[in-house]
Amino acid sequence: MSGTLLKQTIKSNASLWVILTGIQAFMVYGVASTGTNLQQTALAYYNMLPGLISAIYVIITGNKLIAARVDKGTMAYVLSTPPAFLLQ
Repeated sequence: MSGTLLKQTIKSNASLWVILTGIQAFMVYGVASTGTNLQQTALAYYNMLPGLISAIYVIITGNKLIAARVDKGTMAYVLSTPPAFLLQ
């Protein structure tokens, strides 16, 4: 894993992360402000929302990473090179 690529990916997706975290916080506030008790709020939030919003983030980020490699032409090189353990 490349540390440079990881840092670049985190920087390029920071705004998306902030937006999705804000949506989650707003939804928690909305559910909590309806007057329901804490147990019902926790059930409504933790059963559904984090998984869905996290999946959206992973899909968007993964698509950006693969699309960038395909555009640069490095994906064809990576896919055509045999794995290192086969070269030994």
